[in-house]
Parts: sequence; structure tokens; C-alpha cells
Amino acid sequence: MFCSTCGAAISDPASFCPKCGAPLPVATQAKQPSASAAPAAAPAAIQGESETDLKAVSSLVLGMLSFVLSIFSGIPAVILGHMSRAAIRKSGGRLKGEGLALGGLIMGYISVFLVPVLLMIVGLVIPNTFRASIVSNEASALKTLSTINGAAASYKYEHDEYPPSLKELSDSGLKALDSELASLGRKDGYQFSYVRTPGQKGYVIHADPLFLNTGERHFYLDASGVIRYEKDHAANSGSEPLSVEP
Repeated sequence: MFCSTCGAAISDPASFCPKCGAPLPVATQAKQPSASAAPAAAPAAIQGESETDLKAVSSLVLGMLSFVLSIFSGIPAVILGHMSRAAIRKSGGRLKGEGLALGGLIMGYISVFLVPVLLMIVGLVIPNTFRASIVSNEASALKTLSTINGAAASYKYEHDEYPPSLKELSDSGLKALDSELASLGRKDGYQFSYVRTPGQKGYVIHADPLFLNTGERHFYLDASGVIRYEKDHAANSGSEPLSVEP
């Protein structure tokens, strides 16, 4: 910068020339950004509302269905519940529904652990139930054999021969037999086979269980009135006699 009056060089900005004292024009200073001016703040990220994790919802629904479908929906409920809770923890608040996933987990685990308990109960109850039914059926079969034996003896006394069939015995009026027993030979899980021996002087009755769960013993009765039994096959005249008459 130079003084306009004397032409002296002026190195520093000043109001007067240091050589001639002439007033100097105001130096034009370059505009610089204010030190206090802070850069414009970046707009804050707008955070939206958290979404409910679909896996949590699915886990809850499957958990409720597990009370009907058992482990078939209980196991998927447990798997989805764990997956959902892990995803929610890693989402940083973007996902929600941890309570739903926890509910699905609890119900799923209940169904999974309930199956062994139910199987244990079934394993104890069903055999006892079958056993009680078998005992009842066998007692009924022995009673039926005694009834037939008494009625057949009365029939022989009146007709001098044994009845040709259970239906004829029932129709004779000496002893009213159950309709299914008289026509089909069935009663309380047992099949009764009546055959009159040659010469009409005797008879043989086989009483065999219809199924494995309706009886264990096979019975045999003839005109002697002695009931005999076997446990794994049809009884005959050589089978073990019952020690106690029914």
C-alpha cells in the first residue's frame, strides 16, 4: 500500500502516512468467516416407530396352538421365539415384541415337556384300564359258561338230549340268554362256540377272547361241568381245570 500524497510505501494498515502524516483511506479488509460461526449442524436422523417382529407374533400363535397340536406347533414356537428375541436385541430398538416371543417360548416349552409326562400317565393308566376290562370280561365269561351248563342240564332232563345250539336253548324258555349270545355266540368280548357231541349225549363249549385286550384266558366246558383254561391258545379237555368253580 502506498501513500497517495507522498508515495511512501506503507507496509502495515494505518490511518496516517508515517512519512508525511497525510490521512490514509480506510483499508478495505477481506471478509473472513467469523471464528464463532459454527458449521451448520447436520439434521438429526429422524427415528421412526419400532416395528413388531413377525417371528415374535408367529411364536405366540404357535405357542397357543400347541395346547391343541402339542409338539407339532410347540417346537416351532420355541425356535421362532429364540430367533425373535435374538433379532430384537440386535435391532437397537428398531424391533419390538420381546414379550410376545417370551409368551410363545413359555407355551412351546410347556407343550414339549408335557408330552413325556402325558406318555408316562398313559403308560400307567391304559394297561391298568385294559387289565380291569380283561378281568371283568373273564369273570363274565365264566358266569356265562355256568349259566349255559345249568340250562343245558335242564334241557336234557326235559328232552333226554342236550340242545343242538345256543339259540335252541334260549328259545326253549328254560333260560333266556342274551340275544347276541344266542344268535352270534358273543358276549362281553368273548366268542362262545357250542357243539353237541355225537349221540346227543354231551356237548362242548369253547369260550375264546375276541381280541387281546378283551381277555387273556381261553375256556373249555363240557357236560362234566368242569371249566378248563389256557392262556395262549384254545383250551381243551386236557387243559388245566379251574381250582375254584365260578
